[in-house]
Order: sequence, then C-alpha cells, then structure tokens
Amino acid sequence: MKIIEGKTKILTPVEIYLALAKDDITAKDGAKKHVLPGKAELANQVTCNMFEILKRGNIQLAYIAKHGPKTFWTQKCEMIKVEVVVRRVAKGSYCKRNTHVVDGSRLKRLVVEFYYKTTDCKIGEYQLPCNDPLMEFNETRKLWSVYRPDKPKAQGFICVLSRSMTKRESQKLYRRLSRCKTIACKAFEVLEKAWQRLDATLQDIKFEFGMLPNGDIVMADVVDLDSWRLDWYGQQVSKQGYRDDDPLAKVLSTYQLGAMLSNLLVRL
Repeated sequence: MKIIEGKTKILTPVEIYLALAKDDITAKDGAKKHVLPGKAELANQVTCNMFEILKRGNIQLAYIAKHGPKTFWTQKCEMIKVEVVVRRVAKGSYCKRNTHVVDGSRLKRLVVEFYYKTTDCKIGEYQLPCNDPLMEFNETRKLWSVYRPDKPKAQGFICVLSRSMTKRESQKLYRRLSRCKTIACKAFEVLEKAWQRLDATLQDIKFEFGMLPNGDIVMADVVDLDSWRLDWYGQQVSKQGYRDDDPLAKVLSTYQLGAMLSNLLVRL
C-alpha cells in the first residue's frame, strides 16, 4: 500500500521507506505532463549513483541503498517544505530576476536560493500568483518575504509570511535552512568536482531536505536530471529539453545519456 505519492515517485511504508520512481515527467508548474516509459528506471539509476557519490563525500542523506530498478531504500523523515537551489552559472529564473546578468555567465561565488513549496498557488488561505515562490529572510524583522521567481525583486514582491508563520516559527525555519544551505553547498561542490571528471559542468541544482526523528537534517527526495542543469560538451543533460518542448523521443534519449554518464561517474 502506498503512503505518499508525488509527481515523480511513490513512498511505501515499511520499517524504512521504499521510494518508487514513476515514468511521469512534468514542467511549467505541472501544466505540462507526460508519461515517459522507461524514465523511472533511468531516473532511479541516476539518483542512486548521485547519492552514492554524495555518501562518499560525507553528505548527510536520508538515502540508504538502491533496492531495485525503480526503487531505493530511504530513512523516514519529515520533509522541509522548501527547495534549496544552488547556482554556479546564471540560468533560468535567476536571469529573469537579475536582468543585468548575462545568461550562461559564471557567478563569482555559489548562489543559494530558497523556494517555498506550495500547492494550488496557496500559502494557507493566501492566494499566490504562482507556485513555489522565492523566499528571503529579513534579519531585522525576523520574517520571511516571498517573491515571484520570474520577476526582478522590486517588481516581484508577493507578501510577508506573517499570515501563516509566527516570528518564532520564522526564526526556527531560518536556523533549519541555514543548516540546509551548508549541506547544499558542500553537496554541490562534491557533485561539481565529480562531474568535472567527465568534462561536464554542473550549472545549478535543486536539493530537498528532511528531518529525522532525532532532529538531524538530511538531504532527501531525489537527485536526477529533473534536479539540475548539467552541460556536457554543449549538450544539456537535464530536463531542460522537455521544458523547451523537445520531442519525447529526444527527451528519453537525454535521460538514457544521463544514466549512462552517471554509471561511468560512480565507478571513477
């Protein structure tokens, strides 16, 4: 019996969780969706390979081990409803918010951003113009503000989260995300160095985190082609082709390439 179902995976309850990848692929905030036969096995292979590399780099993980072609074992944890994005290269929404930055330019230092995970464009009863807004912490007011991810900050302000989050809760989240940021930067550097062995450039990546019953924060969810932008000899080995409306056959071939490269990488 399944216990949790997301867009691309299912969790089933045992003493620990068994994460089951799905063939679903989505983009444009879920407005675009297809079933891509074969994707589940390829995505699971990449995720398990990346987590094995991160494990070697001493990154704290919920992941335990690969179980089968579409599954892996993972520790039970309470997910933190925030996506943590680490950027080395200016791409996507970062360029929309920072219009002075040239698309594809290398950033002087790693940029870490937080996106509040939402459903149906809502935070509590507050209606949003989009899902998963960018969030920033105001040190003076001790509150989080959220912004449209596709607009410059001055034009994209949505609201302060005081309606759904007290100052104490805001500060607690800030402390948790500070820990997530530290882990995310280390994890990015581990994967960036690994991919450089195959002359690939990790441009940006999305991580998600959870809390174990003992309070430890660990990296959770998955790390695959849906999570990053990865350039390999001028080719995007990521979900970007699907976002850009490439034919599904070409999208699947990109996932096949990603799985093949990750198999090589984990053996190096």
